[in-house]
Amino acid sequence: MAAALSHPEDLSWNLCRALCHEAGGDLWQRALTLLPERIRKGGHATSKQEELLLTPLSAQAVLEKFDPSWIAALLRSLPQEEMKCLLACFSEASEQQLRRRLKTAFPLPSLSSVARRYLANWMMQQLSPPKGIMPIQLFATSPLYPLWEEPLEQLHKLPWILGMRDVAAEAKKLIDNAKRRQLQGALSKELEEALSFFSYQMEVVLFRPIELSAWNGDKEALEKVILQRGCNRLAKALTLEPSALVWHITRRFPVEVTSALEKLYEPRPSEVIAATLRSQTLEALHWLHRRPAGEKI
Repeated sequence: MAAALSHPEDLSWNLCRALCHEAGGDLWQRALTLLPERIRKGGHATSKQEELLLTPLSAQAVLEKFDPSWIAALLRSLPQEEMKCLLACFSEASEQQLRRRLKTAFPLPSLSSVARRYLANWMMQQLSPPKGIMPIQLFATSPLYPLWEEPLEQLHKLPWILGMRDVAAEAKKLIDNAKRRQLQGALSKELEEALSFFSYQMEVVLFRPIELSAWNGDKEALEKVILQRGCNRLAKALTLEPSALVWHITRRFPVEVTSALEKLYEPRPSEVIAATLRSQTLEALHWLHRRPAGEKI
């Protein structure tokens, strides 16, 4: 400790190294790669200009990737003058999305870059768990990290496409051709094509039957089931991922979808099933990438 105190800038680095070690396992290895080389090897930092232990995306950049429903819910809880300042932190595109949700048209103040950073950090603190959250770039090598980078429009389709696996597995057993035609007629073009795609696959992860044979043709009820089943598959696919990555990804979905994902999430899953569902999630994502842009679910 005496040696560390003789180099005050080194004390902070070595404390960070100790905290990284405390994290343990794979997380420790990832965090350690972000430390300066001499600290990784147990030495001392050579300059106060060493890069920060963690160089996460700015709070502004992270908030821009969240679904607007999370930001809108926070802004609605604040007085109008505070809402104006926080809205001014966002890009023009995000600001317009939030305005539509909040139904506001008032002018916004002009903020300095320092003020924007400060307010963005405050918003992240309000949205984050009480104990904070690890920065997203630590998990860039995780299998489901692509969900963080996916455009929101495409990502929001993912649970629907995954839910079609449950529909396809059961539709194969439908004997009634009229019921088959009724099912196809209730689906959007994209979901109907997903049904066709998955119908040629053997489903290896089966859940409780939907009971399509007893479905009365209610399109809204069918859509609700498809989304719920897709959330079930996605939630269980996420259970092998680091909890901080799961937190970031789920904030990219609308609040109500995130609520469903959190209810269906299992902290101690069957690793074989979770790994299979993770592969299915990536397959569904790749399937979406092959689709024309702008199609509606």
